[in-house]
Amino acid sequence: MEIIICGVSEVNDYIDDVDGVISIMNPAWRIYAPSSMEEKKEENRHSVLELEFDDIWAEEDELGLEIVTKDIIYQVLDFADDFQEKYKGEGTLSIHCHEGISRSTGMALAILTHLTKDIESAINTINDVRPQAMPNIEIIRLTDEILKLNGELVQKVFEEYYH
Repeated sequence: MEIIICGVSEVNDYIDDVDGVISIMNPAWRIYAPSSMEEKKEENRHSVLELEFDDIWAEEDELGLEIVTKDIIYQVLDFADDFQEKYKGEGTLSIHCHEGISRSTGMALAILTHLTKDIESAINTINDVRPQAMPNIEIIRLTDEILKLNGELVQKVFEEYYH
């Protein structure tokens, strides 16, 4: 599977070259998603996963903001499994958030860690695809719990990006 990570402003540059999209927007900001996303959904509604949550690390960060949940991570991992099976590992998946730095790189790392079972390889891929990556720690923490990695993913992400 090839992964493209980008921000909202870059989606139209890649949309024609991808087989699937994970679109992460702030709650109630879906109206600002690129129109090409709607066209992609019309082609195949199963090729687009739309998520809404804020780029925060803890619920206490700011009242009124929505944090990522385990249910969202499970949705993403299920979507990735289905995508991988449908395209036999040959598909191209685009993951975008507002800037393509935190939520999208966190989800890409979750997906790659889940599919490859290799944290180092997943981190290297993220660094190659999106050098400005700073994965959302709450996404990483929840993924670590779901995949039963006993803090290894969190530790390696902190070492790589937040040292």
